This record gives sequence, structure tokens and C-alpha cells, in this order.
Amino acid sequence: MKTVTTPSRVAICLATYRRPELLRELLDSFKMVRVPRGIIVELRVVDNDRTGSSMDIINAFRDENHPFFKVTGKIEPEQNIAMARNVALDIGPADAIVFVDDDEIVEEGWLEALLQTGTDSGADAVFGPVHGRLPDGVPQWMSRGCFYDKRVAPTGTVVDWKQTRTSNTLVLGAWFYGRRPFRFDPALGRSGGSDSDLFARIAEHGAKLVTCREAIVSEEVPAARATLGWLWSRWYRNGLIYERIARAIPHERSSMMRFLRRLGATGLLLCRGLPSLLRGRFEGCAAGLFELSLAMGGFVAWMRPESTVEHVAYRASRQEKDEKTTEAKPHRVAFLCNIISPYRQPVYKHLSETPGWDFRVFIDADNEFDREWSVDGVGLQVRKTRCLSWKRTVWCRQPIPFKQVITLHFPFGLLYDLFRFRPQTVISSELGFRTAFAALYCGLTHNKLVIWSYQSRVSGTQGSWREAWRRWLLSRADSVVGMGIQAREVLEGWGVPSSHIVDILNSANHHALENQMAAPEFQNKVDAIRTRYGSDRKLAIVVGRLIPLKGIEGLLETWSQLPDSTRSNWTLVFAGSGPMEALLRDHPDESVKLAGYIPEPEIAAWYTATDLHIFPTRGDVWGLVVNEASICGTPTLCSVHAGCFDDVIDDGKNGLAIDFTGDDAPRVLQEALEHPDLEGFGVAARKHIRGFTLERMVAGFRQAAGQEVSVLLQPASGL
Repeated sequence: MKTVTTPSRVAICLATYRRPELLRELLDSFKMVRVPRGIIVELRVVDNDRTGSSMDIINAFRDENHPFFKVTGKIEPEQNIAMARNVALDIGPADAIVFVDDDEIVEEGWLEALLQTGTDSGADAVFGPVHGRLPDGVPQWMSRGCFYDKRVAPTGTVVDWKQTRTSNTLVLGAWFYGRRPFRFDPALGRSGGSDSDLFARIAEHGAKLVTCREAIVSEEVPAARATLGWLWSRWYRNGLIYERIARAIPHERSSMMRFLRRLGATGLLLCRGLPSLLRGRFEGCAAGLFELSLAMGGFVAWMRPESTVEHVAYRASRQEKDEKTTEAKPHRVAFLCNIISPYRQPVYKHLSETPGWDFRVFIDADNEFDREWSVDGVGLQVRKTRCLSWKRTVWCRQPIPFKQVITLHFPFGLLYDLFRFRPQTVISSELGFRTAFAALYCGLTHNKLVIWSYQSRVSGTQGSWREAWRRWLLSRADSVVGMGIQAREVLEGWGVPSSHIVDILNSANHHALENQMAAPEFQNKVDAIRTRYGSDRKLAIVVGRLIPLKGIEGLLETWSQLPDSTRSNWTLVFAGSGPMEALLRDHPDESVKLAGYIPEPEIAAWYTATDLHIFPTRGDVWGLVVNEASICGTPTLCSVHAGCFDDVIDDGKNGLAIDFTGDDAPRVLQEALEHPDLEGFGVAARKHIRGFTLERMVAGFRQAAGQEVSVLLQPASGL
């Protein structure tokens, strides 16, 4: 049995870093501390600032009236709280070590209570409470929820390492000066958790850890920390820390069990907090959110163990960095998308060259099941997020019924990646899980959220639940990038203020297509295509994925109703791949041909070789193939349900309109195929599409992100 004795020599240890006023308040509170008779107490203060900015305050306190036998000040030049605490321990042995933080204030009977509890309980370590002192003006739920307090169980309660820390703690000196002296791990001195790690190790060696409610200290809470975002980050960091420590303890639960247990606690806390939330009291639900953050931190540490030390809680100060450089810090911008498509790569490349930006692209996957692209992402900083992806069949019931199989992504690692990169602006495409995570990050960190959501009238009518979800997400955005007339119409209908919408026009890569057309062998490629499909026939081409959304079945049905005299003069070529290939490969009509997937470097020759481009979509949110055809001088017979229709097509002037669901579709298609001035439409289309450039598109994103731009963003004249 361990002999219980009262320590006769006690050392109070604290580390400080550039908080002179708070340190002075703590030292002033020490002057009133009662020291039990027969006990010698010394104070050890380690300044973790290499300039020794707090040494004057420490030296001044040494010369004032205080109850301590000795006051020692040291400097640890490397900013690392574990190393600073170890410096304090290395000053010399003591029967007991007491730890406090430099932003705390102690009460008169604080030290007596710690020592008495340690003696009465025979404990190896005693932990007292810390009460947070919130600044004026913070939401009441923060104080009601006591989220800034470090509460403890009734005095004498035995606890495990998860309830430990060094802010108001007494530890027997034998653990630091015995045959096997323990020290704080410097590897965790910047990430946090070196204190919990130490107590977990001594607990494994039989240390008894107890509480003491009477040893009261209070802690200043800066206004910058009195936010929901800071609390979320704190719980997330705790999840990282606890997972790292728990994995090293043999008898702890498995990582999966810890994660599931925390998710269950999240659900229970949220359910328990809902009645209070209805009465305007948020603290109950906030507790559930923080439990979720704890679970997410633990999950990330489980999946990526190195993340527990990559996370930095104690960063080098801005002042230290500014002493080394006077250069302006780059503005970090994160662009979130599902994959990098070849037609978007130039946009990202231009954005990455924005002066003053640190630009990074976050993707969910390398590719999707119905894509044959190969994009290397050269010249870009690309981060592939941990993500679950699956295929799902979705129905569009109005205004045109159709179903299709799409790829869905759940980027569960995105929030971690964002907190690691810490962007000041996030640009997120589409209105799904990805944007929800982006909204959560920006809401917690008070950074700017830009949502890129170009819509068509068809996509704007996809059900009340989906619309409610989209309205909510869009309400989180600081600005919304829309593309064209239909997009603005839909976004305003969803409640987005007109002033929040940045109109930019979708663009294909003019330079790439024009370079293809300028190549020496280009005309030979065009001639080969025309020869392949009959030089005595005109060619109509459909470019894109072979899926129901593209309106392929409607076009084939309409094509079959054309007079034989019209079809005998034309070949309808489908350039693409997808689940509907079999329908086209086995089509009985000899005038219908399947060319298959066309690589991007070859596509200009196919547009140029054809007399008419047909875009029969049932609801594409734009239709970039119309831009591509126009750049190549090929006119488009465009579905009125395409998102690009209102901006790109002027019916009868630079293209033609059709509704393949209408009764008059066969007549309209026949008139288009027999129109005498298709070539003139192509010339007009090429002239009009000059205003739809990558430069304007990139300028629009920069404007949405808050950068001043000089490029005119309004649609080009001509419509």
C-alpha cells in the first residue's frame, strides 16, 4: 500500500507566450494564495517566446511581495508547449508539481484544496475545475452551455486519462524525478495533446487520478474564441488527440467502436436538445454538434494517423513570420468539384495564375463511370478528397419525363481537407453534399462561400424537397455564380437576391479548337470523315454522352418519321459513348451511325466535317457542345430545353430551335435539314460565340471571389 504524505516542496510550473496582460493578472492572483504551514512553494515560469518578451514581468514579480520561496524565469526559444513544460520540470526536483495556464486566475484556497485532496485520496494526480470568463456580447447559449468550462466530478472521484489536462493540476513529483522520469512529448508540442498523452502513460503505469472541485481557477476567453467555429475546431482537435492516444492503449475500444459510440451520442444529444431549440435555446443541440465534431476528428485520425501531428494548434506567430518576410500573404482559394474535366482544366489553370492567390482544386474522384476522359491536372495543385461514390438512378418527371444513372459522391474527408488548407474563399460547384460541407466550413470559420450553380428551366423543377435543399444551400452563399438567362431566372426563383448573382457565360476552349483547325493535317482529317460516312450525303452530328438526358430516343423517333427523300440525303452520326450505345449500334436505319467516343484533340475535325450539329437534350444545364460547334462554324439545331439556348441560339439567325417532345418535331427537323442557308447560320454562330471566352469566365469567378476585375462580364452583343 502506498504511504500517504503531504508534499513539503511544491513547484508551480507554467508556460507563457506573448500574453503579458493575462500573465500579469495570474501573477497578481498568486499574491493572495494561502500556502499551508510547513510547505515550501516555488514558482517556475518559462517564456516560450525566443525574444523573452515576458521576462520583465517575471523579474518584476520576483521583487514584489508574494508567498513563494523562490521565483525562477527561463526562456525556451522554440515555440513548443511540451518543451516549455519540460524546461520547467528540469529546473529541479520537487515533491509535487502544480500546473496552471498563463490565461488563468487562481483563488486564495486553490493550492490548499489541491494539496488536501491529494493527501486525503492518496492520488498521484489531482485535477481542479476551470471556469471560463466570457467577454461581453456573446450569445447566451455559450454561457448557459458552459462550453468553455473544464468541469470535474465531485471531489475524490477517480477519472481516466480522457478527463485530464495541465490547466489546474497537481502531480506527485515521483513521476517526473523517479527511476523512470516522465516528460511531455515534444512531437505533440505544436499539435496539442501532450498533456493528455502524459497522463495516459502514467495511468498505464498505475497512477491514480482524482478530482477536486474546491481548487477553483478561472480562465479568460478571448473574443476571437467566443465563436461556434472555434468550439467546433476545439472538439475536432480533441477527437484527433484522443484517437492518437487511445490507439496506443491496448485495452481501449477499437477505433470503429469509438466512432460509432460518438455518433450514437451525437444523435441522443441532438434529440434531447430539440425541445429546447424550439424554445430558442441552442445549447442542447450545440452539444450534439460538438460531439459530432469530436467523432469526425477521431474518424480522420483513424483513417490517417499522421493527421494527429500534422494538425497544428500552436502555430508560429504572425509577428515571427513577419520578421522574416514583408511579402503579403497569399489569399487561399479552394475550388471544389467532382472531377477535373478536360474542358474545365483551362479555367482552373487560369484561376491558379491569379496574382495573390494560393489556388487549390479539391476533387471527389479521378473519373466517373460514364466518362472516358484522361486528365492529368498538370500545373494545378489538386487534392483528391476521401469520398464514397456510387451510382444511382434518378427520375425527372417534369416537364419532360426521363430517367438516368448518375454518379453521386459523398466527400466525407472534405471538411478535414478544408480545415487543413484553411482557405479564405471556397468556390463549390453544384448543390449536393460537397457544397453542404463547404457551407459548414465557411460558417464555422466566417470565410467566403461562392456557389457555382448554373441551372436550366428543367433542372429548376425537380421536386419540392430538392428545391428546399437548394434554397437552403444557396442562402448560405456570399455570392452565386450563374451562367446565362435561364440560370438567373431559376436562381432568383429560388430566392437568391439579384445582387448576389454573378452572371458569367459558359465557355469552351477557343484556343484549343482553333489550334486544331490550324494544324496542317486538319483538312485531311475532315475529308476522311466525310468519305467515311458518304461524300454524297450531308452529315448531322450529335456529340456527347449516350444517356437518356441527351434526348437520344426522342431524336431517333423523330428521325424515323422523316420522309425517305430527306433521310436519303443525310447521315446522322452519334459521337460519344455510354449505356445507350447498343441502341445505336444495332439501329436498323442505315442513315444512323455510331462513331463512338471522340478524343478531345480530334473533335474540331468532326464538327467541321458536318453540316449540322443537333443538340436534342431534355434538360442539360448548359450544353457546351453548342459552344464548340459554333467555334468551328457549325450551326446547331438546339433543343429549347438546353440551359444555353436563351444565350447562344437566336432562332433563324445563328441556329435553329426545336422541341423534340412536341407534335411538330418531325416538321421542324425536316425544315432544318432542308434549310438553304445552314452555312450562313454557321458563320453567324462563329461570330456570336466570340464573346463566350475563357477569359471572361475566369474574370467572373474572380469577381465572385471578391477580386476587382476589368473585363466586361455582360453578354456579348448580338442577341
